[in-house]
Amino acid sequence: MFVDARRVLLEGLIDYAGLFPPASLSMADAVAEYRSIRESPDSWIAARFIVPASRLVELASVLAPTMRRGEPTWPIAVILDGDLGSAVASTQVMSAEMGSAVQFVFAEVPLPVDIDGPDSVSKLYGFVDAVCAISPTIVPFFEIPRTPEWRTRLGAVLPMIAAASAERHRLLGAKLRTGGTTSEAFPSSAEVADFVIGCAASGVPFKATAGLHHPYHHTWHELGVQRHGFINLLVAVALADVGASRNTIIAALEVTADSGFPVGMTGISVGDVLLDVPSLQRIRTTRFPSYGSCSFDEPTDELRALGLLPKGPT
Repeated sequence: MFVDARRVLLEGLIDYAGLFPPASLSMADAVAEYRSIRESPDSWIAARFIVPASRLVELASVLAPTMRRGEPTWPIAVILDGDLGSAVASTQVMSAEMGSAVQFVFAEVPLPVDIDGPDSVSKLYGFVDAVCAISPTIVPFFEIPRTPEWRTRLGAVLPMIAAASAERHRLLGAKLRTGGTTSEAFPSSAEVADFVIGCAASGVPFKATAGLHHPYHHTWHELGVQRHGFINLLVAVALADVGASRNTIIAALEVTADSGFPVGMTGISVGDVLLDVPSLQRIRTTRFPSYGSCSFDEPTDELRALGLLPKGPT
């Protein structure tokens, strides 16, 4: 059976984050929008609904009375904000109360700035054990604070996550923040490359969030920053997976829509390297499951305009 590389690349790629800036929708509007997305022709690109643990009660109050008979389970990515113990408890309570209406698939966990300081291993294991108590299947993604010592920090924390995953026999991942509401929130291409390479070297999957509304690298004049593209990031992950150099990965992260990558049914061409369907399947299933976006229409409309959006599954 023929498999279109574009489908492999995009299927289940976007976790919907309409509650977060700059969209900042109300809970009722975000729930309605996600439900509309799931019923749209582009639904195959959508994945989980992202919600902070501090707003789970609000989500339940909106979702429970509007669930329709036969409506598919809502896959949830919960951000464990605030006190970790309270966030975990809130997640467990909602899971019990909502039953099969929701499934907590991912948990996104901000790590403290001193995570690579004294007692770093025991600190990380404490986070791992607390989050994994939510359910036997939930996958935690740990956000590593970005500091001036970023490359050194990645070299310390990513192997710890890999070791904890092996010891606890649980899939654990990392989280990359690629933007925000200030210019300082946007990492450089070199910083993103270091993260991608570090995850590949450690065998740690990751998801990304913030600033990835557009397929390709571009200038955001409002903040005067270079904003990353999700196609660039996918290509960078695939290149790291085949052992490409840091400079090659940095260059791939900075390709704009004007030049673009030749993306076709058989794969993506990057120079003389063809990232074929098996390599793209591998990175989507084991390296980069999704990224969070507060907009669904913006990325899908741009993909369509670029001719990169094939028909979804029938």
